[in-house]
Amino acid sequence: MSSGLTRGQAPIQPTQGSEMVADPLAQAMTLTALVIGFAVTAVLLALQASTARATASTSTSFERDEEREQQAADEQAEDYDEAIR
Repeated sequence: MSSGLTRGQAPIQPTQGSEMVADPLAQAMTLTALVIGFAVTAVLLALQASTARATASTSTSFERDEEREQQAADEQAEDYDEAIR
């Protein structure tokens, strides 16, 4: 935005003369980029929330795999303990 900064009159209704007129394009593009950034963030958060609701979990598949492996190891240990007795 600072690279497009030109000081001068407001571009709404410039007067005739040699005075410079401010370029509104840089400000419009910056505002557009901010709005698009907020919209993308909102969509991603909504997607994450719906995914968490659908799977009833916020953990990643890697974490779930580790939990399953730990549960399987615990069950094997219990089976081994029962077999020894």
